[in-house]
Amino acid sequence: MSTKIQISCVTKHFFPETHQNYLKINAFINQNSIELENFTCCAYPLFQNGDLKTAKKIGEHHINSIISKIVSCSNKCYSTFKNQYPKLYNNTVSHNAALDLANKTESFYHLISNLNLKNTSHFSGKYTLISDCENKTNINELIKQFEQIEWIELNLNPNCCGAGACLPTQNKSLSVQMAIELINDSLSKSSNQFVFIDDVCRQHIIEVANKQKIDIKTFNLVDLIAISL
Repeated sequence: MSTKIQISCVTKHFFPETHQNYLKINAFINQNSIELENFTCCAYPLFQNGDLKTAKKIGEHHINSIISKIVSCSNKCYSTFKNQYPKLYNNTVSHNAALDLANKTESFYHLISNLNLKNTSHFSGKYTLISDCENKTNINELIKQFEQIEWIELNLNPNCCGAGACLPTQNKSLSVQMAIELINDSLSKSSNQFVFIDDVCRQHIIEVANKQKIDIKTFNLVDLIAISL
């Protein structure tokens, strides 16, 4: 049975190159992997915003669509499928279907945590790694393979970019302030290159940096990995 690859809507909409790199790495790990085409948004923002009625409708579409194993390439989506969906349904049939989806879903970052990279020499200098608040996988051994990169540690560690918990819609000014402080912290350490685990965080930082006219470069970690296989 093939493994279905679930790519977040943010990645597919804003970062087509990263989208393709997720597929490239998954194909490298599992030759039978194919992209999951019939999923919409996982409803993560709705759970965060308390709109459980709409989240339930979206969840029903997803739990009725699963017939095989899923690899979720977004920690936010993974956490939603794994932790939120089973809590959403009182109906036994739907609850069991949600549990089935949770049991069939695996984190992309768990799969790649022990991946051996062949050539990481394409990347050197200072890079700031922005961890995803939802990421529970230790990727330290993976990023250590980029021997020519000096990974910058920010003052606030673990860090939050201000994109989580629907903060950009609930408290826009605080969300922007958190992003600016993160960017300035990195720039003060002579790093304007940011590597993200999740593209929700990445897009938020890009939007704030563009509005503030701050010159930065951003990557998803998979962009570095795909070139280094």
